[in-house]
Amino acid sequence: MKKFQILLHNFHARHFVDDWITSPDSYPADITLRHAKTPGCTVIETTDSMVAVQIKEAFEALKMNVKEVQP
Repeated sequence: MKKFQILLHNFHARHFVDDWITSPDSYPADITLRHAKTPGCTVIETTDSMVAVQIKEAFEALKMNVKEVQP
């Protein structure tokens, strides 16, 4: 299973959360938010590749990592 980690500036992450809360159907996946080591940034994690691409394109991601994880 792959886990996608998308690094966003905090203000982009804030807009993402607002979109996610107001219309949850726009990102129909399990999503985890966490503080990044990079100051002023947030990491969004998901296992859905389509949602990861949507987030990356919509919110100008700084970086996207893909990790292979055991279920």
